[in-house]
Amino acid sequence: MREGVGGVQEVEVVTDSTAMVPEELIKELAITVVPAKVIFGHEVYSDGVDLTPAGFYRKLAEAGAHPTTSQPSPGQYLKVFAELARRAKSIICLTPARSLSGIFASAAEAMNLFLEQRADFLIEVLDTRTATASQGLLVLEAARLAQRNLGLVQIRDRIIHLSKRTRVYAGLDTLKYLARGGRIGRAAELLGTLLQIKPIVTLSDGLITPVLRVRTREQVLQSLLGLLETDAGHGLRWHIAVMHSEALAQAEELARRIRARFDPFELHILTLTPALGVHSGPGVLGIAYYNEKIQTG
Repeated sequence: MREGVGGVQEVEVVTDSTAMVPEELIKELAITVVPAKVIFGHEVYSDGVDLTPAGFYRKLAEAGAHPTTSQPSPGQYLKVFAELARRAKSIICLTPARSLSGIFASAAEAMNLFLEQRADFLIEVLDTRTATASQGLLVLEAARLAQRNLGLVQIRDRIIHLSKRTRVYAGLDTLKYLARGGRIGRAAELLGTLLQIKPIVTLSDGLITPVLRVRTREQVLQSLLGLLETDAGHGLRWHIAVMHSEALAQAEELARRIRARFDPFELHILTLTPALGVHSGPGVLGIAYYNEKIQTG
């Protein structure tokens, strides 16, 4: 556990499982992760806790009905906030865009309930306006700043600044799962399947937006590299995550090309959690990143 003056931590960092924070860094940076729920009929699983990605995709292939997801309850967040408040001066909780998920609403409700009992405590629930691994990169930065014992306002302002620079792109192997989850219509799914389209989407102002349409997995990989190139420049420090679902070999190849071209400060290869896989299905390949000018002098 990080400790500040007198054994009390200045800020504790909280997020949810859909941020895809690497397990080793959760422990190293003392990040608290609240799991979302994945529901197969009457079976309810905690995302990434008692349902692994490999187990999830096996069940997805066998399931008669499409699974659903549920955000962590306000009660889950309330319990976490109460526990962390015993050893910290303040808490910051980073969530995905409220336009995409009910996670922000759950965390905010818990915050309000907590403040009814501890009105003097500093706590903030921050909508990152992004999701998946791009949210995770922001969580990592917040946790590193917390390790340096920066205050809540400093961390919040830094994350808001970075959230405007953070990008995320994902190439989908099929539109079937978006259609099953009600994210697109059946006609769009049939047209995409007929034309063998593999759409590449991004998040823009918290909304899923199509960017490109390609037809092969190699074109997905090349397109993701090309999108990184649009933000390239001299003297940049890159923070990058490569995301995939059941596409590890392609993710490793993409990461290899990224390292050779961009020499990132950090690069993580991450598997989409089951809660994300419900909506995307297998075969996803994506990137999340931000970069900044390296300070000299």
